[in-house]
Amino acid sequence: MTPTPPFTGPTASDRERALATLGTDDAEHTIAATAQFLDLDGIYRPQPGQSFAEHRESIRLGAPWESPTAVDDEIAGVPVRRLAPADGAPLGMYLHLHGGGWSLGSHRSSDARLQPLADETGLEVISVGYRLAPEHPYPAPIDDVLAVATALAGRYPVAAIGGESAGAHLAALALQRLAAAGGQYFDAALLIYGCFDVALTPDSTSSGVAQDLFLPDVPRTARRDPRYSPLFGDLRQMPPARFVVGTRDALLSDTLMMAARWQLFAPAEVEVVCGAAHAFTLLDIPAAEQALAGDRRFLAAAQLRQRSAGIR
Repeated sequence: MTPTPPFTGPTASDRERALATLGTDDAEHTIAATAQFLDLDGIYRPQPGQSFAEHRESIRLGAPWESPTAVDDEIAGVPVRRLAPADGAPLGMYLHLHGGGWSLGSHRSSDARLQPLADETGLEVISVGYRLAPEHPYPAPIDDVLAVATALAGRYPVAAIGGESAGAHLAALALQRLAAAGGQYFDAALLIYGCFDVALTPDSTSSGVAQDLFLPDVPRTARRDPRYSPLFGDLRQMPPARFVVGTRDALLSDTLMMAARWQLFAPAEVEVVCGAAHAFTLLDIPAAEQALAGDRRFLAAAQLRQRSAGIR
């Protein structure tokens, strides 16, 4: 049985406001704007007679704007999209992993959010076009991420990694894999409403259809293996991280639990947005811009911290 969400209704409760760190003044506007994202499971189900590839083409995630300066490229055989800062040579790199439940979305769909990030932080953004389920289930997506990350190792004085939803999951998984292999070199992690327990936390309101596409041959009872769920992995050697989630996100507990464990081993800041549902940063609303501005500040601070320490 799917659990009842902790926060519902057109207004934010006192308990919801107490949990939030951002957006309490705009909570009702955020609740109304993000209601469309309360149940995202349906977007992973094609119409009868439609292939998943056809379905994917019919679903747009993110703003349609494309940066005129973005360049499509390939690293280690994996397609990527590069967005350079507008005012000169990059001071570092942010490896971005898009969301979409490991089966939707594209590395070319986030220019509207990534170009301002590049401009304000001075980091070159490299968005990874990892292979997608169901045609390419686990381990294809994480293999592609690791291939790109390994190929870029040591090329930049500062390196950060992150993403949204499934992208945050892949970023956390990649950090753990690299650390286990002795190759950890990222200086910061930006983990936005991620799915860190692919078996689903007990109070998740997701049905798990996206997870089933990603792990079709792994029973749900076996998905808490650290190979699949970074919440249960080794968090030693992790870099400082920023976590962002809404109070009405089906994956709220993923972020709160992951951040709590992360703080045992590395600095972690947690932004909880009042009234926001999953994928709220895709919308043109004040809460989204405030959260994205926080992301940019976090990455700029990470870059300055590494430079002042004289690392690499």
